[in-house]
Amino acid sequence: MFFPRVFIEITNICDSTCIYCPNSIQERKRGSMDIELFKKVVDDLFSNHKTKKIDFHILGEPLLHRIFFEMVSYICSKKKYPVTLEVTTNGNLLIKDSIQKGLLNSELDIIGISVRASDEHEYRLKVPKNSPLNYEDYIESIKSFIRKVHEANSNQLVSLGYFHTVNSAFTLVFPYPFITEKSQILNVTKSWHDLIKGYKQTIPFEKIKIPSLIAGWSYEKNVSLSRNLEIRIEGNGLWQNKLISDDYFVKEASFGKCSLYDNLSILCNGDIVGCCLDINGENSFGNLQHSSINEIITSKKYTDFKKNIEKSRLTLPLCKRCIGTICKKDSGKEIKLGPPRFIKYYYLIKESPGLFLKTAWMRCVKYFRNGLLFHILS
Repeated sequence: MFFPRVFIEITNICDSTCIYCPNSIQERKRGSMDIELFKKVVDDLFSNHKTKKIDFHILGEPLLHRIFFEMVSYICSKKKYPVTLEVTTNGNLLIKDSIQKGLLNSELDIIGISVRASDEHEYRLKVPKNSPLNYEDYIESIKSFIRKVHEANSNQLVSLGYFHTVNSAFTLVFPYPFITEKSQILNVTKSWHDLIKGYKQTIPFEKIKIPSLIAGWSYEKNVSLSRNLEIRIEGNGLWQNKLISDDYFVKEASFGKCSLYDNLSILCNGDIVGCCLDINGENSFGNLQHSSINEIITSKKYTDFKKNIEKSRLTLPLCKRCIGTICKKDSGKEIKLGPPRFIKYYYLIKESPGLFLKTAWMRCVKYFRNGLLFHILS
């Protein structure tokens, strides 16, 4: 079977306490995937299935795993077809030279660093109160790593993650707005571009496309600065609405679209779950310590889930909550986020015509597959 993306969570332990991440409220036992289970997953994946991308990410900080680089090497020794390898890290451990050296010498294609913060105040929202790290040291360690990647003239891509919160549900819970204006994206881009402007692979600043901030983005914007560096601006959700405050409640949905179900998500204990947002493993379809990937994804429980999602039917409580509507508890009023759909489509056509065509095509397919009613309701 083909999976567009495979998420492998090698640990759910993290050294950060980001306010926008559900790691602190997860109910699963904290631990790390052992090497034998990891090898079984990788062997099974490459022997019987295909994917475009493997991402060390769901919850937790992958670089905390004591044999992380051994795991990366094992994948590279076993892969039978081209596959993009990505790690998503909070970047705290880049302060260690050994970690920087390990990343540079690895065969990772993309190193995603969830920077999020653009100043000391924002940085304090993602680290424990007693953390010895400060914003300046944190940013300097990232800069040092980026310089080394450019000097090595490698093909590795460093992807720096930032949040925008324009009409985001995030602001219903957390008052701090992060990025809200195009000028802020410009400033962030300029600061990182100044770091690498002397390298030959760097794009001239005047040729860099700075995206507009459109309320209600449901997709990320990547700003390419060089062959080795990009800035990823993305909207932050509330992780299946689990982070909403007591002032709100979720009106569950019975139908809706989901683009994550095609991926394969594996938790650090070996559970296969419906999507990478299932932080507590509520909907485990089976465990890879006892079954193969194929046995799990061909089970009735899993195939029924897939069929229902393809027809926009939501049968799992977690899915109903994720796609549900946030409402004010005292009044029951629904919270409307984002502009009318035609405005979003206007900017989508203007800035990402390829993505618009893909979106339009997928809606046409849904129309003919499920009929007019599902098309309208979704």
